Amino acid sequence: MRILIICGHGAEDNGATAKIKGRTYKEATETRVMGKKLQKQLQKYKNVTVDMYPTNRNAYEDIKNGKRQVNFALYDYIIELHFNACVGDLKGN
Repeated sequence: MRILIICGHGAEDNGATAKIKGRTYKEATETRVMGKKLQKQLQKYKNVTVDMYPTNRNAYEDIKNGKRQVNFALYDYIIELHFNACVGDLKGN
């Protein structure tokens, strides 16, 4: 089985941003932290290959601009990670 993980946002697009107990969290950063953890866990399964879309890129922008970095047809599953902002949302939404 082949799995591709896409960590949402990045490449200067922070995504949702929130301040919780004085600390600022950016979706682009947190999806990469979670993506690495998820990749590590999924790789423990026998006969499973887990790749990560280049984390210095924004997959949405790449696809929109015809610059996709990965052939999605090679994968059985594609997981795209996103988070929403909450407490102390800096954008007010």
